[in-house]
Amino acid sequence: MRNLALIAILSFGLSSPVMAQAVSRDGRFKPIHGKELRESDCASHIAKAASATGETLIYGAGVCKAVQKPVESSFLFLIGQLRAASDIMLLPPATQAEDQGLMGLYTTLYYGQGVNGADDEVLRNPATRARLFKLLDEWSPDYGPDYNPGWTARKRPDAAKYAATIAEGKAGQRQYLDMVVRMVSDDEYYALHGQYLEVMKRNPDSISPNTADGTLFDDLVRRKRDRAIALGIDVGPAPPDPRDVDDPVAKEKADAEMLRNFAPASREDGEKVISGNADPIAEKCTDHAERTAVSRGGRIVGMLITSSPKWGTILRADIAGGDADIERFTCTDRSTSSRPRDEVPPLPGHKVPAVQ
Repeated sequence: MRNLALIAILSFGLSSPVMAQAVSRDGRFKPIHGKELRESDCASHIAKAASATGETLIYGAGVCKAVQKPVESSFLFLIGQLRAASDIMLLPPATQAEDQGLMGLYTTLYYGQGVNGADDEVLRNPATRARLFKLLDEWSPDYGPDYNPGWTARKRPDAAKYAATIAEGKAGQRQYLDMVVRMVSDDEYYALHGQYLEVMKRNPDSISPNTADGTLFDDLVRRKRDRAIALGIDVGPAPPDPRDVDDPVAKEKADAEMLRNFAPASREDGEKVISGNADPIAEKCTDHAERTAVSRGGRIVGMLITSSPKWGTILRADIAGGDADIERFTCTDRSTSSRPRDEVPPLPGHKVPAVQ
C-alpha cells in the first residue's frame, strides 16, 4: 500500500494521492522507463544525494522506485522534500515567472508520493524502516555560495541558517514519520486503509455521495479517524459534514469558527505599533508578504507591524499591482490571510495608490 501519509495529513483519507512526475518543471530530465534502468542508476542518485537539488532528488526517487528499490526511493523522496521546501523558503524566486515555474514542484511536494513520501511497507517492516532512518540520519546537504536551487534566488541565507533549517525540518519529519509508523503498524487501521484505497481505485475521478461507494467512503474516513484517535494520534478537528454544505446556518457557524483562527485584517484596540526589528515573526511575515507580491507581479505599498495581547506580532501589508486587485495581507506566527483591500480601512500612515 502507498501514500498513507498523504491520507493522514488530509483528514485521514479525504483526497486522492497521485504519483510524482518523473520530469522536472523545465524538462531537463528524461521520462522514467523502468526497463531501461539498472540498480546502478539508483545507486548513482544515492551517491549524489548531498549535492543534488530537491527536484533532482525527487527524480532520483522515481528512478529507484522503477528498479524496485523502495528504501532508496523513500529516502530520496523524503530528503527531496526537505531540500526543496528549505530552498523555496530560504532562497525565494526573484521573479513572478520563476515563482510560477515552481507550481509543478509544489504539486509534487504536497501531492506527489504522499506527504512523507515513504513506502508504507518500508515503514511497516522493522528492518527496512531502520535502514531508511539510518540513511535519513546520515544525510547532510551541501550548501555554499555557488549552490543553485534551480532558479534565481531573491536572497540567500548564510550556511548556519541553512543548516539550522534543514535540522529543524529533519526533526519535524521524523516526528511525523513516527506517527505514520504507529498507524501502518496497526493491523486494524491498515486494513481500513486498504479498503479506502480500493474505493478510490474504483472511483478515480470522484466519489458520488449518494452511492454505495460514497456511503462506504464516508464510513471508512470516520472509522480510520476513530482508530487513529484510539491509537493516541492527534488528528486535528473533525472534517465538516458534507450535509452542512447547503445549510446556511451551519455554513455561517463554520465560517465564524474558522475566522477565529485568523488575526483581524484591521488594527484593533490594545494593539501597539512596533518596529519589528529583531522580531523573528515580523521577519518571517515580511518575507511572506514579499513572496506574495512577487508571485502576483505586484509590490508592497503599505505595511504596519503591531503587537497584540491575543495574537502577538501581527504584520499587515497592502499589496498592489500585478494580476489582481489591491489586497490586505495579514500574518502572525500561526496563520496568514488575504482579503480585498477595499473591505478594510487603509493602513495608518500609508497612502495606497489606485491601480490603473
